[in-house]
Amino acid sequence: MTEKVYVTVKGLHVGMAADGSQDEDKIEVINVGVYKCVAGKEYIKYDEVYDDGDKFKTIIKLMDNGVELTKKGTVTTHMSFIEGEKTRNLYETPYGSVYMGIYSQNVDIVHEENKILIVIDYSIEVNYQLVSESRVEICVQSEAPEL
Repeated sequence: MTEKVYVTVKGLHVGMAADGSQDEDKIEVINVGVYKCVAGKEYIKYDEVYDDGDKFKTIIKLMDNGVELTKKGTVTTHMSFIEGEKTRNLYETPYGSVYMGIYSQNVDIVHEENKILIVIDYSIEVNYQLVSESRVEICVQSEAPEL
């Protein structure tokens, strides 16, 4: 894997409303980032810029037992995805902080010669209430993806 990488993030989030209704949200973004392996741990770093101009520094850390994702910007969060476990995660906004429970049903990391594919299926709880079922696919590759 080269140091310069392309990071494609595809996400599907199904939100759960109090009345039982569901709201589906799909995203797909491509960013240029940096891949490094330090002391046996793999790191992918990239900047995200949203339509409203907000910028976030994102770090993905691949571990033997899961994935850690850190975002720093207007909103700051550190999320841990460990298959079969529920983790407590802090989501900090300018308006205050929220603790979230993340239950990771599936965490797959597949390494190929010039590509890493990460697939995570997870649920998010806030105040012990299920707020979304989500799936994220992150493809890290040396070559620019086809559009």
